[in-house]
Amino acid sequence: MITSNKLQLASNLNTSPGMLVNLASDADDDVRYEVAWNIKIPPQAMEILAKDRSSDVREALAWNPATVANILDILANDTNHLVRYAAADNANTSTRALSSLAHDEHYGIRVAVASRDDTPENILNGLASDKNENVRGAVARNATAPTEVLEKLAFDKFWFVRNAARSTLRNADQKADTETPELAMSK
Repeated sequence: MITSNKLQLASNLNTSPGMLVNLASDADDDVRYEVAWNIKIPPQAMEILAKDRSSDVREALAWNPATVANILDILANDTNHLVRYAAADNANTSTRALSSLAHDEHYGIRVAVASRDDTPENILNGLASDKNENVRGAVARNATAPTEVLEKLAFDKFWFVRNAARSTLRNADQKADTETPELAMSK
């Protein structure tokens, strides 16, 4: 089959799952890359591509919103930091993988974990003490961070971390103030 035809099949949302599995083993990196981005990718093709020799293919799979948690668990331990970053940002990434990524050597990956609304409090607590100010700043901007963590970060040695924490605390206070009258009226 001609590569241009394979590329069209790999990116087409109507391509059969069986064909996508076959294309996931294609010799052409570009074809496998398109399969990795296809939101109709079947689990068997994900398993193949999670071990792909091309980091670009693995990164595309990690960015794909259809990629399932057990595959993202594999990608969260990838040797390539861009693959791990994409896994950290994917909404389907498991808490276990986020916990591991919160200790990644690349601070940008830790920033991605700290920025997520669904990062558990215990992980945010740990990241609030990170050696990198950008990671602490991401925690300070996270509206789901515990109040006590934000109060601690409001006194960070870096001004932008302090300002972010204070702003997040102010926004939480304002939100609570606007919700209170509604609660009082509903009683």
